Amino acid sequence: MMNTDYPLIAYNNLLESTSLITMVAGTNNTSAPMTNVYDKDKLNPAIPQADATGTVTVTFDLPTATSAQVFIMGADRHDAAGFKSTGGTFTLSYWNGVAFVTLLSAVTISAANTATIYKLTTHILGLSGAVYQYQLTYTGFIANSSISIPELFLGQVLELPPVDYGFDEYNEVYRGSKLDSISGRIYKTLHYRRLELYPSWSVLDRQTFDVAINAFREDCLELLKSFWFAWQPDTSPDAVYLGIHDGDNAAYQIKTSVHRTFKLKFVETV
Repeated sequence: MMNTDYPLIAYNNLLESTSLITMVAGTNNTSAPMTNVYDKDKLNPAIPQADATGTVTVTFDLPTATSAQVFIMGADRHDAAGFKSTGGTFTLSYWNGVAFVTLLSAVTISAANTATIYKLTTHILGLSGAVYQYQLTYTGFIANSSISIPELFLGQVLELPPVDYGFDEYNEVYRGSKLDSISGRIYKTLHYRRLELYPSWSVLDRQTFDVAINAFREDCLELLKSFWFAWQPDTSPDAVYLGIHDGDNAAYQIKTSVHRTFKLKFVETV
């Protein structure tokens, strides 16, 4: 059970281990396939076509029984062509070995450019043949229309102790602009400041928390992988950001609403 509003780092995306994606309703787009939802390029969404009822249903086959703790619906739910996923709802379910059980039901999709995190109830996956499954359904769209599905995260999280945080008003971290001549996308000039976080934990928590921090460092940071960070997942579920390494080649559009840099300083208290 996660604590209320403790900051969360989500870095082990189960969708990246997907062995098969099945379109139960709607049609996959070979130019913008469903695999785009976990490629960490927020300018490269999946754009499936809804069926005659305005529905898209996708099943993800996973190789292990690891269950997810959170689901994150990424920002930028539209692209240059105007395809969008705002205005509809989504439902997330898991296979328990007998049937699909709903985790999130008919959730209204929030405005574009706002990533949102949803905590999931504890659940146990059951086998469907030789795999484990989650199913995502989008409804409420125009019949046979194309919709844009952004970056998605489905997995477990590292829960941080309460943190003290604040902007460093004198430290300008980034300044720059870029125009992609091929796609025509403009990367806005932006100044933004570093956010410094200071999690602290009791010496009594060392045995478990140190293991979790080391796993995050070894499995994510040292491999230059991206991760999501949620400040206050209960009070402000739409204050969640995708963290990327400086060397990441994905074409991320810089917008004040979805980008921050931050520093984590872990301090043990006795």
